[in-house]
Amino acid sequence: MVREDRLTGYVVTVSGTEPADLRSRAARRLPDYMVPAGLVVLDALPLTPNGKVDRDRLPAPAAPAPTGGRPPAGPREELLCRLFAETLGTGAGPVGADDDFFALGGDSIRSIRLVGRAKAAGVRFTPADVFVHRTAAALAALDEPDVPASVASGAGVGGADTSGDAAFAPVLPIRPHGSRPPLFCVHGGVGLGWPFLSLAAHLPDTPVHAFQAGGIQDDAPQPESVSEMAAQYVERMVEIQPDGPYHILGWSFGGLVAHEMACQLVESGKKVALLANLDGFPADPAEPAEGVLDDALLSGELRARLGAAGEALAELTDDQYGRLLRVIRALDTLAVTHRPRLHQGDLHFFAATRGDTHATGASVWAPHTAGRIVRHEVDADHDGMLDAAPAAAVARVLTDLME
Repeated sequence: MVREDRLTGYVVTVSGTEPADLRSRAARRLPDYMVPAGLVVLDALPLTPNGKVDRDRLPAPAAPAPTGGRPPAGPREELLCRLFAETLGTGAGPVGADDDFFALGGDSIRSIRLVGRAKAAGVRFTPADVFVHRTAAALAALDEPDVPASVASGAGVGGADTSGDAAFAPVLPIRPHGSRPPLFCVHGGVGLGWPFLSLAAHLPDTPVHAFQAGGIQDDAPQPESVSEMAAQYVERMVEIQPDGPYHILGWSFGGLVAHEMACQLVESGKKVALLANLDGFPADPAEPAEGVLDDALLSGELRARLGAAGEALAELTDDQYGRLLRVIRALDTLAVTHRPRLHQGDLHFFAATRGDTHATGASVWAPHTAGRIVRHEVDADHDGMLDAAPAAAVARVLTDLME
């Protein structure tokens, strides 16, 4: 369950089994975001008269406790240990220099906020660095160059003011620097770029930028079409990387936007070196062109489900969450009304092989692709394409393609 903004596991176990051991076992079998930040051991699960788990009677978890391990060495480690504690709200004692940020309850949105606090204190690293290095000691050893102000200052690109929370910036600079060509990622149907953090962790030396839909921090209107959204994203991409060739990846709904971005870039005379699609499909023209989300999905139950899915959505304020639901509904409508054009190039399609997969596979893109369609199978379901293990597999293929 998501309790007090953290994923908590409730366990009935035999005597002598330590929660830390159970968590380590879970970490070996589950992607990072599904590993509970804390485990509560019970003699028995409380039940309702009907024999179901009585969730209301499950006790609240204790705050994640720092290990009390090695104290920080030097002012840089000391600063980062303090920022860990402030960002996580541990309050149970000092954070050790070797304490794992995510083991203490960190998640995607907290990692972004940690980066912002560190930057304000004069220490620079990226959200991808937090996913890779994880401890104050390891992050303190990094020596990141200055980040271009247009990308990482919280002002976003094009002068947009996102100073309220960098986690919702129009372009999330997951890793602004690197020796390899940059990769531009387009969000799925939730509109947030946070899931690409797990992918960037497996793309060392590759700059990774993730586009994000507006309208969560304020009431900014959504684009009226996928083509309009693609044009906005192309403008921001060219501001970050003025010249091609470009490498673009879209997940789910983002596959539609990435495809249209590639069309617009080629039409303007720019080169697209890679168009990659993570299990995104165009709508069936025979189906009604209307959104499929109904009011039943726009409930508190959705909040709990998405919050437990690793997006850290449980941390959103009520206003932010209400706006997010409107964004999800708007993107759903854009998806079912969009009709892809013909891309004059190749498409690399990453197909989920678990769950409710599309039997026709990548062939549905054949009428919209003038070049080759190369299929790469991923051992995941559609929603799990950016889980830890699938993201690592996708990253290995992307590394080869981008070289």
